[in-house]
Amino acid sequence: MGMSATRTFFSQERVDQAVQALVRLGSTFYFKNWSLATSSNYSVVIGRDPLYLLMTASGKDKGRLTPADFVVVNESGAIECGATDEVDLSTAKPSAEVLIHTVLAKNPAVGAILHTHSVWSTIVSGRNADKGHLEIEGYEMLKAFNGVTTHDHSMQVKIFPNTQNIRSLADKIAMLPDIQPGFLIEKHGLYATGANIDEAQRHIEAFEFLFEIEARTGV
Repeated sequence: MGMSATRTFFSQERVDQAVQALVRLGSTFYFKNWSLATSSNYSVVIGRDPLYLLMTASGKDKGRLTPADFVVVNESGAIECGATDEVDLSTAKPSAEVLIHTVLAKNPAVGAILHTHSVWSTIVSGRNADKGHLEIEGYEMLKAFNGVTTHDHSMQVKIFPNTQNIRSLADKIAMLPDIQPGFLIEKHGLYATGANIDEAQRHIEAFEFLFEIEARTGV
């Protein structure tokens, strides 16, 4: 399906705004050492019925993203079109983890999905993989998450085993509807969600702060 046919289901203005926001975000996360090399992937819901996501294309340096580095994918994870006419659809492909994004985006509360590969998320996910979760409690920063109003709170962050079988992993994630606002993949990284890009970014920042504390204190 070409851009002209697909665009009837979403606003090009919405796409352009999301691209600009994710370009800035990629640069920020790169300089924080959370999205180095070509790791990480980001997406934003741009249409609900049917479902469409704006997503970073595979193999792109997140510190130097341009509008030509984004594609629009459908519910099955297939590319429908480029974010702009500059995208070379003969070579572009979505992230290998696109099915994780589409599964998460089916939740109407999720409008943006951000995936980072930080040192701290890698460490804590490896240390706690046998338990299947990382428990974080007692920190003021927990109040950055929706519904948390006190530091006297305990959060369990689910840890999934790392695998190259993304479809199988996506199926497991789909079975856990309460997985928001985020989860870890063992020795891989963090996925965080939000109603919009700003909320998802807030969740990433809070998680990364807490993971660094947990990693540095040897938990």
